Amino acid sequence: MGPISVNLSANLPVLNGKNWDRWRVQMKAILSYQEVAEIVEEGYPMLIEDSTDAQKALHKENKKKDCKATFMIHQCVDEAHFEKITGVATS
Repeated sequence: MGPISVNLSANLPVLNGKNWDRWRVQMKAILSYQEVAEIVEEGYPMLIEDSTDAQKALHKENKKKDCKATFMIHQCVDEAHFEKITGVATS
């Protein structure tokens, strides 16, 4: 997962309430390119008390991907939609 391209961020689609279908298609492409679409669509399992080191490492990577996806989504919604999603725990 590399950093978000400056050129990409200048051309991000913004959901304004009237462009849902187009925004959804564009976001799927962007999130896939950023390798976080699966996390958004399927989520990831929470850790249990007796998790192995491998499970902990995978969880940390999934959480990082989720944060990246949340950041991308926050950049791609107007102020009204941002207020609606600001309190969510995962992408």
